[in-house]
Amino acid sequence: MVGYWSWGQLRIALIFQLVHKFMPIYAKIIELSLLQCLKLIAPTIAILLIVGIVVSLVQSTFKIEDPTLGLIGKLLVMIAVSIIGGVGLLGGFEIFTEGCIQGAPLLVRQSWS
Repeated sequence: MVGYWSWGQLRIALIFQLVHKFMPIYAKIIELSLLQCLKLIAPTIAILLIVGIVVSLVQSTFKIEDPTLGLIGKLLVMIAVSIIGGVGLLGGFEIFTEGCIQGAPLLVRQSWS
């Protein structure tokens, strides 16, 4: 187990592996879907956060009290990110959906109790 900074992190990782081992399949699917959404949406949220901070710094520097300035900036950046990176998001969701569909026979054969 190389790569852990402390015994606490190693212990947390081992506990997580143990809990994950005995987790029902539907809980694993929910966990995977939430993690996939987080991985795909995180860059967009980070960009919007950076734009929000920059716009708020500009507004506070020049003492501009117009709330639409922040909204317009975030809206334009969201449109640009959707146009530029939207294909990558769709590709990621497509891969995840294909994996869920290919794993569907395992769900049918497993016991749900």
